[in-house]
Amino acid sequence: MVEIFNIERTKSFGCFVNFKSAKGTLNGLIASGELSGENPAVLVCCYKNNEMQREYTATYYGKWHVPASPKAPHIAQKIEGVRRKVKNQCCKIYELPVDCFTEAFSDWIGTYQPVI
Repeated sequence: MVEIFNIERTKSFGCFVNFKSAKGTLNGLIASGELSGENPAVLVCCYKNNEMQREYTATYYGKWHVPASPKAPHIAQKIEGVRRKVKNQCCKIYELPVDCFTEAFSDWIGTYQPVI
C-alpha cells in the first residue's frame, strides 16, 4: 500500500494499492492545478503489514519518475553451530550389510539363507 502526500506533508492525496494505480489520480491533480510548479512532486510512503518500508519523492516531468529502491545486501555467512536440515531418508541405513538381508526376509518367505 502507498500513501501519497504533498511535499510539505500537510495534505494527503489518498492511499492506493501501488504507485501505478495512483498515477491517474496524480495526473488529474496536475490537470486541476492542485499540484503545481515546473516539476510537480509528491511524497510517497510505502507500507507492508502496517510497517513503513520506504519513503521517497516522485517527480513529474512528462511522466512520473520514481527513484530506484536500494537493494538489500545479501548476507552469505555461515553461522557456526547451525546444521542444515537433512531431508528424511526414505530408506534405512544399516551398520552391516547382512542386517539388510535379515530384515527383508519375512516369515512367509522361509528361513534365512546366508549369502555366500
